[in-house]
Amino acid sequence: MSLSACTTQMALVHPKGRILQYGNRVEVQTEDEVSVKNAKIYPRGISFTANNMALVYLLDEAGARSTSDMFHDLYATQISDTLFMESCQREGQAVPTCIRLLDKARYWRTEAGVDCWVIGHVFIQQTEDGLVTVERELQQGDTFVLKTSPSNGKVRFDSRFVQMTASLGDESHMFLRSRDRRLHYSGQTKVFTVRNAGHSAGFDEEGELGIF
Repeated sequence: MSLSACTTQMALVHPKGRILQYGNRVEVQTEDEVSVKNAKIYPRGISFTANNMALVYLLDEAGARSTSDMFHDLYATQISDTLFMESCQREGQAVPTCIRLLDKARYWRTEAGVDCWVIGHVFIQQTEDGLVTVERELQQGDTFVLKTSPSNGKVRFDSRFVQMTASLGDESHMFLRSRDRRLHYSGQTKVFTVRNAGHSAGFDEEGELGIF
């Protein structure tokens, strides 16, 4: 997972799918044996499609209907690595800044065995089982929280604009929420559902369109 220095872009690579946020738009892509499914959350609503469908659908306050839209192929490149490198290059002074921040970094270990670091405005914690929590607080008071666990494949991202979770195992899934818009993908059943303004639509276990 990568978060840009300006915090308006985020990229996630997970076994159950990929997510890319850029400004007020968030794209999701999942791949399984049924189909490749894409969705985009943006001011107009949620548009979604699959590679076994001829149409793109829009879910907004009026319900679901066909539309036209384009989606990025989030599996074409390593989006998380790309975002990190491009963010560093835009800053211009990435290496000197990193050296300066690391020189001032603070580290301690709690009685519970939690390793803690403070690097600039970033607070990092790692528990003995590998759970990593990264918190970044901006000057205007907004807080971004990233959590990853290697033991169960869970990941979580929280910001004022978007909240996201994903996991492996018996409850494997990908969930995304932005204001009143939601997306849920089940890694077990392959059901892909989007919700907006009291309406729901998506693809069932067989990859067929359903409007609820």
